[in-house]
Amino acid sequence: MNWARVKTILIIVFLVVNIFLFFEVSEKYSSKVIKPEEISDLKNLLVANDIILETTLPSQIKFLPRMKVTNRIIEENQTADKILGTNKWIVRSNAKDMPIYFSENKQLKYDKFGFIEYTINIGKDEASKLLSNEIKAKQTINNILSKYLKLEQYVQNEIKVNKTAIIIDYSYFNEKSEIFNNCIVAKILSEGKIVIKHGLIDYNGFTSKSKKVTPVDAIVELIRVLKDKGKTTIKEISIGYYAELNKANEIVRFGEADPAWKIKTDKGTFIFDAYTGILAASFLTE
Repeated sequence: MNWARVKTILIIVFLVVNIFLFFEVSEKYSSKVIKPEEISDLKNLLVANDIILETTLPSQIKFLPRMKVTNRIIEENQTADKILGTNKWIVRSNAKDMPIYFSENKQLKYDKFGFIEYTINIGKDEASKLLSNEIKAKQTINNILSKYLKLEQYVQNEIKVNKTAIIIDYSYFNEKSEIFNNCIVAKILSEGKIVIKHGLIDYNGFTSKSKKVTPVDAIVELIRVLKDKGKTTIKEISIGYYAELNKANEIVRFGEADPAWKIKTDKGTFIFDAYTGILAASFLTE
């Protein structure tokens, strides 16, 4: 018998088994299942507060790290060059002392939360043509965005169409993690404008320590936020990351994104810090 070969095979087998056990143990301690009775209590609490659940409640408490991010919105002139064209703009400040960049029929402005709003005046006739042709409207928005964004990292969601607007929104993913700050909301308005709002956040790795992430606190806080707002329907609950980019009323270049719950309802979308359950942002339905 070739004992050297047998020894090598046994080492490989033990190595494979150890790797398997490592991942099994890691999975066991990286999350735990919420008890069925706890899920039932949450559902009853929602019903008692006139909130209808049209999706599945997350059934696990996970342990996730913070994400390190860079905020490219802070590079105002460089961003304006990229979107409007190099040296093809002038800049002024609004009443809140935030910069607004102008270039012919285009405008680029920033808000205190780290988002840009890009407006293109296309005229009512062109807007009317786009509103009557959903495929052309989608292609027009994609053509605009692809000039300065890598759209392969975005996933287009549903298109909302009414008499006065077409609204197309996109979610942004870094590998498997959605970064909520990088979502895009693009609107074609019957008044003759295209308005696109989004963030520009870059992923720079994770911090080493993971903390507990539970949906329970977020659900309880959602109930408080929606109090006295009438019957509400929860359409979707997902986990991702949201960066707080405003520190002491100033936009920061480098920061951290905490895990966050995104809860979509018929009243709007609400984002809650997944460590604390505190409301981080809300986007109400127009």
